[in-house]
Amino acid sequence: MDKGNSVTFALENISLNKIHFELTDNFSYGDLEFNIELGYKEDEAEYLEKKLVSLRAHIVGGMEGAPVDILLFSVIRVSTNEQPYKKLVEESMGELAKPILNKASNLISNLYSEVGVMPTVIDLYQLYSQQK
Repeated sequence: MDKGNSVTFALENISLNKIHFELTDNFSYGDLEFNIELGYKEDEAEYLEKKLVSLRAHIVGGMEGAPVDILLFSVIRVSTNEQPYKKLVEESMGELAKPILNKASNLISNLYSEVGVMPTVIDLYQLYSQQK
């Protein structure tokens, strides 16, 4: 990146759409699957014009004996003087996903702690980065 180019990401909002978590004796362990994609459909042009990125994160699988299914959405403002903007967004998906993965980590960690499995700190961003 040239010294004249700068990029900043500012979280506008995160919303929780769905969370499913339960402890069960018959659960078979499986890896978490991360499905992180751009969340806008028909209003993509409006988002691009306003330099907003909408992300949809669906995280499903199991950890510590519990199936987890969580769906979150986020909107992030991108400030940049780089072009083309769409390519920058595609190349920055990992960084753009960080706030939504951190929110999911906090939600899931709190659920594990509340049910007494153990005080757990789960870093979904780290797990996601390792899978990529």
